[in-house]
Amino acid sequence: MIIWTGIALIELAPVPGGGAGLFTLSGATGARPAPPGPARSSDVALLLQTSGTTARPKGVPLTQANLAASARRIAASLGLGAEDRCLDVMPLFHIHGLMVLLASLVSGGSVACPPRFDVTRFASWLEALRPTWY
Repeated sequence: MIIWTGIALIELAPVPGGGAGLFTLSGATGARPAPPGPARSSDVALLLQTSGTTARPKGVPLTQANLAASARRIAASLGLGAEDRCLDVMPLFHIHGLMVLLASLVSGGSVACPPRFDVTRFASWLEALRPTWY
C-alpha cells in the first residue's frame, strides 16, 4: 500500500488494448473505509495537484467546506441566481471547471457541459443552450 501524507492511494491504470474506460485498480489493501453516512464538512473532498508559485508539484487537500465556500463566493461575486445557466467548457478534472459547475449549482442555476470543447461548435451551443454565462 502506498501512503502519501497519511492518505492511502489507489492506482488506476488503463488495460493495455482494452478499449476506452477499461482499467484496473490496485493498492490500498487494508485501508480503513470512510465512516458511513454523508460527507462531513471537514472531510477531504479532493486532492488538488498544483505547481503553485514554487514550480514544485504538490498536493493540496481541499475539504468539503473549502469547495462549498468557494462555490458560494464565486456565485455571489458573479451575482448568479436560479435563472442563470452556465456553459461550462472547462474540463471537470480541472479545478476551474469543477468550481464553475459547483457555483452554478449552489446558486440554484443550471449547467450545460458539452462532451469536450470544440471552438467550431461554440456559437451553436450559445444559440441552442442560451447560457447567461460561460
